[in-house]
Amino acid sequence: MKKLLETVPFEGKPILWDYYGHFTDEIKSYYHWHPCFEWLFVHEGSGTVVVNRQTYVMERGMLFVFKPYQLHHVYVEPSGEQPYIRSIFYFDPLYAERLLCPFSGLQKVLRELWQSLDGEQVFRLRERAEILEWAYGQYHRRGHDGSGTEDEEFSLLLVHLLSVIRSDDSLSRQKRGGKPDRNYLHSEKIMRYIDEHYRDELSLELLAEAMHLSKTYLSKLFKLETGSSITDYLTARRIREACRLLETTELTVERIGFETGFPNPSYFIQLFRRKLGVTPLAFRKKS
Repeated sequence: MKKLLETVPFEGKPILWDYYGHFTDEIKSYYHWHPCFEWLFVHEGSGTVVVNRQTYVMERGMLFVFKPYQLHHVYVEPSGEQPYIRSIFYFDPLYAERLLCPFSGLQKVLRELWQSLDGEQVFRLRERAEILEWAYGQYHRRGHDGSGTEDEEFSLLLVHLLSVIRSDDSLSRQKRGGKPDRNYLHSEKIMRYIDEHYRDELSLELLAEAMHLSKTYLSKLFKLETGSSITDYLTARRIREACRLLETTELTVERIGFETGFPNPSYFIQLFRRKLGVTPLAFRKKS
């Protein structure tokens, strides 16, 4: 079973890199988070991505920036006729920030992607896809033939990526204080409602009433728009908050369970262990 908190096996390396992953079979999708940056670039494929309580329709040339410990979900249904091809980087933002010291402007862009509470994280770069694919390919080839150093090569790739991001219209709108034009989907309204009420006793009936939709239609709509169930999102959101409280407070496990919508301590401990592989107390000691 996949765990909500995914540890990335760096094994002493500053970067973990999966170039041009090609998928034609079903991919198991679930809500999760990492203790590092994840940058996902889509070469080909269709599906949906949920991040920061928003749902995005995947397409070629999209770059998704997932912050450390940020809940996200990627849902695709590839086939032989329509494969899913993507490249992923995992890295520590502090490491990248150090590499960008000679480039103060790009270093600032990186910090905005990392630290901004409501900044843009999804970039539609279809018109620049070939430029990015060239940069990714160069990094991959040099990594295999051993030319240059890892720091130098990753610095060059970061400069390419951040330069394209900085010139993207969505980031320009963010700097001007505006927001990209888009209508909120029903799934986004549901996620926002859950984020405001996850501490309470929530049921499908209450959500349906709040959204002015039937229970059946509500469930189907959320699944259609996100590729996951409402229960999966609610559970992941509660467990993520429980992890934060375990790491940053001295509240008891029972109190944290109550604060995150689990009034039954035994059920909270069992669910936490099932989703993260350790008990809440073991997670706190490890953190």
